[in-house]
Amino acid sequence: MEFSQSVDALIGLAAFPAEQVLAMSLSKNGLDLDWLWERKCQAVEQTPGLTIWRGGETFDQIGGCENIKRFLTAVLLGREAPRVIVFVDEIEKAFTGTGTDMSRQDRDDRNHAELDAGS
Repeated sequence: MEFSQSVDALIGLAAFPAEQVLAMSLSKNGLDLDWLWERKCQAVEQTPGLTIWRGGETFDQIGGCENIKRFLTAVLLGREAPRVIVFVDEIEKAFTGTGTDMSRQDRDDRNHAELDAGS
């Protein structure tokens, strides 16, 4: 079991960082899985823009939303449960200035329409 857990902890790291993380998590007593995960998180967070969310919230702390909570619980505990969940925060900032951000254009169009209506 420890072998598969250590492999899970190393998935996603390039070969050299994985080797470093694994080596730093070994001791005379064996492999420290908690340290392995912590060091993996540190390695991931060295990449600009990436962080590991360590929240401890549970579905029990969310009021209502029973249908989505039941669905997500089934997904998370299912036979092919996800190994990672990616949360993209403020994705609109990534597209600013790429020609896909129309918020300024819409505002400019409304301002011109208001000016035209006023004259």
